[in-house]
Amino acid sequence: MFAEELEKRFPYARYHADHRLVTWFPEGALTDERADQIVDFLEMAEQVEGQSFDRYTDMTGHTRIQIGLDHVVRIARRRLRYPGPPVKSAFFATRTISLSIARMYAELMEGSRIQVCTFRERAAAANWLSVPEAILQPPSDSSPP
Repeated sequence: MFAEELEKRFPYARYHADHRLVTWFPEGALTDERADQIVDFLEMAEQVEGQSFDRYTDMTGHTRIQIGLDHVVRIARRRLRYPGPPVKSAFFATRTISLSIARMYAELMEGSRIQVCTFRERAAAANWLSVPEAILQPPSDSSPP
């Protein structure tokens, strides 16, 4: 049920059950509202699934970054309350603004049960997540991954 609901609500996301990994390939603007929708869904999935899963977000599809820095802080404070088993959250970015937002979030999450790390290379993210690099590749066309 989790995988189907994820793909229905976020066509750019996939759940790889064999690796317990959600991959996100969002496009367009990263806004406060969009970030909240993703966090709302993750929190619901964490409760419903009853098992942990790692996360990979490819930020290269963002055309604009419109999330407020204060909103990043609020999301981190909210996620610091995550009660589940330790999980990893990898952010892949190549643009300075995307890297800066992801690094800020990683700093704010230090010491939490969600270990956040940013990457400029997919291979390094794959190694950190212990998954094949191929599942971290973005979709090759405009259809959902």
